Amino acid sequence: MLALGLLSAAAAATRGAIEIYPASARAVASPLYRVRADGRAVFTEAFTDVHYAHFSASGRVAISISTGAPITGYSIQPRFNAPTAKVAGDSLEFILDRPRQLVVTINGAQRLFLFVDAINPHAPRPDDPGVRSIADFGVDATGARLETKRIQDAIDRVAAAKGVLYFPPGTYLTGTLALKSDLTLYLAGGATLLGSIDRDDYPVDAGFKESDMKNDPEHWSNKGADMTYSRLLLIDRAHNVRLAGRGVIDGQGRLIRNQGKPANLLRIRDSAQVTVEGLILRDAAAWNTHVLYSRDVTIRDVKIINDRSVANSDGIDPDSAQDLPVVLDVVPRLPNCRIGEQLDERCERGIAESREVFHRGRRGELARGRAVAKGEIPHLGRARGEGEADELGVVRVD
Repeated sequence: MLALGLLSAAAAATRGAIEIYPASARAVASPLYRVRADGRAVFTEAFTDVHYAHFSASGRVAISISTGAPITGYSIQPRFNAPTAKVAGDSLEFILDRPRQLVVTINGAQRLFLFVDAINPHAPRPDDPGVRSIADFGVDATGARLETKRIQDAIDRVAAAKGVLYFPPGTYLTGTLALKSDLTLYLAGGATLLGSIDRDDYPVDAGFKESDMKNDPEHWSNKGADMTYSRLLLIDRAHNVRLAGRGVIDGQGRLIRNQGKPANLLRIRDSAQVTVEGLILRDAAAWNTHVLYSRDVTIRDVKIINDRSVANSDGIDPDSAQDLPVVLDVVPRLPNCRIGEQLDERCERGIAESREVFHRGRRGELARGRAVAKGEIPHLGRARGEGEADELGVVRVD
C-alpha cells in the first residue's frame, strides 16, 4: 500500500499546471470534438472547416479527444515526434510532455488544431506597475459597440508612457488601429480583438487605390501590386512595439472581403524592433501578416487560421524586410499550403508584389537574416527591384 501511494504521489508530481481560457460569447462550439486536459474540459471551437482547442500548460498533460462515435482511424501531425496515442472507445488519448501545436484528424473528419502554449510566468497583470487595463478607458468588452476611437486613445496614451495596454477576457470591436512606438499591447487568454464588419472602418492609405472586386470589378486585381492598402492593425514608422498574449485577433475577413475590401489583419511597415508573440491571428480578408521594409521583426509562436474560401489569405508575407526570425513549432497545414493560406493553388510561390515597394523607386532587397523554425515557412523572402521579383519559393528550416 505504501509503495502504491508513493507511485501515485510521484505520478501526480509529474503533472503540470494548466490555464484554460474562457470562450468568446460569439464562439461556436465544435459539433465533432470534445477536448479534455487532465480531465478538465477545454472549449473546442468550430471555425469554417476546422476545429481548435487552445490552452496553456507546463509539465505533462493527459489529453483526451472524444468524438461521440467509435474511432476507426486517426492521425496526429507533425508525424515526427508525435505523441503515442491509444483509442479508448470514442476517445483518443495521449500524453503531452511539453507545449505542442498539433493537427489531429479522427475518422477522416475535419481537422482539429490543438494549440498548447507554455504558461508565461511573466505575463502582465492589470495591477502591475506600468500596466493599464483597457477597462480603465471605458471600452465595451462585449463586442456590441464599435470602440475604435476609445481603443486608439488608450494606445496613444499608454505608448506615450512606454507602458503595457492590457486587454482582459472579452470581445473588443474595432476598425483600424495604429500601434505606436514603445507600446506593449497584451491580449489575455479569452480576449478577442474583433474587426468591424463595416468596410468603411478600414481607411485606405492616402494616395493609393485599393482593388475592389465587388464595387470596381473592371479594375480589380488579385495581384499584390495593386491589391491591398488597408488593414486592421498597423505598425507604421514605429520601434519597440510588442503585440503579445494568449488572445485572438479576428479580422472577420470573409464578411469584409465579401464587401470587396481586401484588408490585411496586420501590417508592419517601415518599423524596427517589433515582436508578435503567442496570439491566434484569425480570418484575414487578405494577407494575414505583411511585413514591409522593416527590420528586427520577430514572429514567435503565433497560430494563424485563415478561411480557405477567402482569396489571397496568405500567412506571413515579408516584403523587403531584414532580420526576420520566424519562430514556430508547427504550422497547421492545409492541402498543398502552409500557414493556413489560400494562394490560388500556387502556394509554393513567393509573396505577391507590393506596389508600395515599386512606388518608392528603390532597388530590391532580400528578406534576410535568420529564421528559426520547424516545418515549412512560405514567403520567407523575395528579391525585388525595377518592377521585377525573383521568387525564392518555400524555405524549409530544420
